[in-house]
Amino acid sequence: MNRPLGGTSARLRIPLPEAEVTALFGGWRCDMEETREYAPAARNYTASRLVGLIGPRISELCLLRIGDVRWNLGRFGKVLLKDKGSQGRGMKERLVPLINGSRNLLEWWITGPRWEFDDKVNDPRAPLFASKTPIRRRLQQGSDRRRSADQAR
Repeated sequence: MNRPLGGTSARLRIPLPEAEVTALFGGWRCDMEETREYAPAARNYTASRLVGLIGPRISELCLLRIGDVRWNLGRFGKVLLKDKGSQGRGMKERLVPLINGSRNLLEWWITGPRWEFDDKVNDPRAPLFASKTPIRRRLQQGSDRRRSADQAR
């Protein structure tokens, strides 16, 4: 059950040569400046590059908070990755070192393009890879509630 078809050869994974990976991300980095929306392109680049450098799962990237980056731990710093545990045991955590230039990448992200999403960069509970939130419509009283479907008509 859930076994890949094709026998043992289907399990063999050959990584790309380092030159091809470098060319891919180098071209992406150059093209990023010409995109229509720079901040989401920079977020996607940073998340993808981080996957290639330290190997977190996509679900772990989605759960990352700014406070999960521990700059002072170890020689390069570490990031606390959280993922769901098996059989309902709760969250499983692991510390991963910021090696292969991932520290420089995260420093660039947090001090640069991350500010374009919101100003919560100093809040340790803020998401590391924020998404563009829908524009909130303020009511005449100055409330921060979103407009309901009835009010939009």
